Amino acid sequence: MLVFAILQPRSRSARNTRWPRGVGATAFFGALLATIGAAHGATFIQGYAGSQSVVPGDGLAFHVSTNAPSFSIEIYRDAWTPVLIDTLSGLTGVNHGIPAEGWLGANWPVAHTWTVPANAETGSYYARLVAQDGTSSKCPFIIRRAVPGSLSRIAYVMNYNTRNAYNYWGGKSLYVGPAVAVSFLRPYFDENGLGKGAFLTTAMHGFLETDGFVLEYITELDIHAIPDLLDAYDVLVMAGHHEYISRPFYDAVQAHHDRGGHLAVFSANDFWWQVRFEQNGNLMVCYKSSAIPNDPMYGVDNSLVTVHWYEEILNRPGEALQGIAFNWSGAFQAEPYLVQDASHWIFAGTGAQDGDAFGNLMASGEQDFIGPASPPVMDVILHARRARPGQGSPPPVAYADGCAIYYEDSPAYGFPNGRGGQVFSSGSQTWPSNLFTGVPGYLAVRRATRNIIQHMVAAPPPPLLGDMNDDRRVDRTDLNQFLGAMLGLDADAGRRTRADWDRNGTVDVADLRCMADGLVGLRPRPDRSSPALRRRDSGPLCIGELEARQTRRPE
Repeated sequence: MLVFAILQPRSRSARNTRWPRGVGATAFFGALLATIGAAHGATFIQGYAGSQSVVPGDGLAFHVSTNAPSFSIEIYRDAWTPVLIDTLSGLTGVNHGIPAEGWLGANWPVAHTWTVPANAETGSYYARLVAQDGTSSKCPFIIRRAVPGSLSRIAYVMNYNTRNAYNYWGGKSLYVGPAVAVSFLRPYFDENGLGKGAFLTTAMHGFLETDGFVLEYITELDIHAIPDLLDAYDVLVMAGHHEYISRPFYDAVQAHHDRGGHLAVFSANDFWWQVRFEQNGNLMVCYKSSAIPNDPMYGVDNSLVTVHWYEEILNRPGEALQGIAFNWSGAFQAEPYLVQDASHWIFAGTGAQDGDAFGNLMASGEQDFIGPASPPVMDVILHARRARPGQGSPPPVAYADGCAIYYEDSPAYGFPNGRGGQVFSSGSQTWPSNLFTGVPGYLAVRRATRNIIQHMVAAPPPPLLGDMNDDRRVDRTDLNQFLGAMLGLDADAGRRTRADWDRNGTVDVADLRCMADGLVGLRPRPDRSSPALRRRDSGPLCIGELEARQTRRPE
């Protein structure tokens, strides 16, 4: 049965029942070995953090199960060279077992609560759980800033949703079983407790910090719970596969882009499935192919049904924002990415020439493509022609052209009312791993990455409408200054621009109504004048169509 499942063709129905590539089988055998080991007296230790995101001063609960008599917890800030910041020793070990429906939560008691130091840096962290004999596993979390944007305008978004979706701990995942809901409150199987794809996020943020960029760290759930959090940032960086996202998350990232914020996606197959959260964000729900008619939101609020974002019931294909998206073409079989326009600023200082291979077989795995809802004008930066047929469904795809793209929300790229939000999408999950020293072409990939982030940092979004005192939010403190601008008592040009909500050159009663909406969180978003979204009912663009789409960015 297992062999049959692994060898099944990749089809829409099989996607939810087959063992996922390198994940289901790994998790299954990991569970089997752990069970056998425990039965024969081998030491094991597993655990999870009670929250995926904390601020200095918070108490973070660790839930641990082990057959060792005692254990310790080492707290590390994750980076290319992890830094040990605290050690908690002499903790009593207890074996709590795995509940019958462990995918819905381990339900282990708290083993220890760690108080986050007041001076703790924002960052990606993990707790290393170490049994008495040295056996260990890890559990991840982040520390965010208490005041968003107070250290940096660059936010690095962690990818815990996708790690949770693939996590087989407790017997099921969104792939194996499959379950329709999975809990964050359980250990991760993959990567010794860090979760599937964790190494890609470490590669990405590790490089950026090593290269001198200052980052603040947030999670998908942070954005879901506090959408206005993104008002504090100019640049969002994503890597490691954000396949599963909620509607509030999608709305917030779209609003960030619409106000002129920038998005750098060093990943692929993102914005693919809708999820919902329950139990205060600890349970992630996704019915996938069984959502119609089994999702309880179907027929109640179809905008929350947990299907693909491109499906007709949602009609929000990821390429409308990202520029490119996955398209059921199957795994891309390790082709080189070729430079399309070496004169583009992204390649400045790389030495790249048109037609050069960029990085090391970077077009591989779940590659992204231009789709029917992609923006009208984009710069095709890198391109890969798939040389071998795949088993894509639907529709069957014999050949497909993957690419990395750049565009702006501006008139030059087909958006006459745009506010300048920049988007780079690598279309490749392996971009971060190409940053490591020694990988063929790594110096050019590093330089291009630096160029992308620097270009975005150098173009902060226009002032937030109604934010009269430039604190990145619209609140009562702005109202007096707004009234001064409306009554002509404030001649400051910058504040008058922020008060002119409808952009007609005057500050009047119409703007006051918008200001009132802004104060209660209803401020309007600019019209991007984007093309009507269409259901994804055709294959990817062929190379001729792709070349027709490619437009050089005006000097």
